[in-house]
Amino acid sequence: MSIEASTATERTLSPKTRPKRKAAYFQAVEIQKSMFDVATDATMPASARASCARAWEVLEERKRILRGKPLPGQLRPELEQMRKLKRKQSELLSAFAAQPVEEPPAAAS
Repeated sequence: MSIEASTATERTLSPKTRPKRKAAYFQAVEIQKSMFDVATDATMPASARASCARAWEVLEERKRILRGKPLPGQLRPELEQMRKLKRKQSELLSAFAAQPVEEPPAAAS
């Protein structure tokens, strides 16, 4: 097995990561490395270097999506607090519903 193949398998063996997303992320990084070489080559025409810059920005966006990061301003703290409150309420209700019902003692007549 070559060194490149062994490092690729080491990257995707973690049970906590999603192998497909992880592999796609590393592919994007490899593409960026090759684009960097092209963009910094002084012999390349300006149009090719500009295309690399545009592609770089697209790859950065894809990497953000693969990492699961939201866009800035997409998450609002107020909404998150409401979600947490609703989650707590549902947990309390389910815990209350799971408790056994105690029958009151029979009245002596």
